[in-house]
Amino acid sequence: MKNTKQVLSNKFNTDMKDHCFHYEKIDTPHIVIYKWENGIAYKAPYKCLHKQMDNLMMIDTFIKNKFKIKNKRGEYYLFANEMHDYVVDDLEIRELTLQDEFLLERMMDACRPEESSLAQITIHDIHVLGGFIKGELVGLSSILDLWGAYDIGIITHPNFRKRGVSSALVAGNAKWVLAQNKICMYRCDEDNLGSYKTALKLSFEKTVDVIIYELEKEV
Repeated sequence: MKNTKQVLSNKFNTDMKDHCFHYEKIDTPHIVIYKWENGIAYKAPYKCLHKQMDNLMMIDTFIKNKFKIKNKRGEYYLFANEMHDYVVDDLEIRELTLQDEFLLERMMDACRPEESSLAQITIHDIHVLGGFIKGELVGLSSILDLWGAYDIGIITHPNFRKRGVSSALVAGNAKWVLAQNKICMYRCDEDNLGSYKTALKLSFEKTVDVIIYELEKEV
């Protein structure tokens, strides 16, 4: 997918030739693997993988043998090239302003701290959408500029989940992103099946697998 290649070329500063293998240094004790149809890229405290490692199983075995792993988790990067309206009865969607900051913070406080931290939505984000039912703010969606892609974040009030609120808000922001001629991106942890299914239902396609290894100590 062209959008995927553009995102990764922005991130890793490479011309994205077939089967490219790119390394980027980071200062934290993590190894992050990016795998997509056109190649493999990774971030680590130092260059530790070899170009001959052309599949995730080989890389996983090498990392586990070489490093002490504190935690391992996966993420999905999904992209959309088109988006249709997703209508939920009684749900009103509008862009929030600075005057809505108190409403936003109150809704975020109703969610678990780990959910709020993961969503990372503030009133100062790009195109913050709020979903209202009978005047109550029940869901939020905003955009993060991630390497030139517009990454859509979402969080819904615990009392209003499984009612299509998240889908409607993500669809609304996705349509706005595409109207700006930007790359439309959505990320979620691999064990967050609800978020993943929401994206697939809205015609996002998973094109990048991400594996994050948290190391026991600095390497």
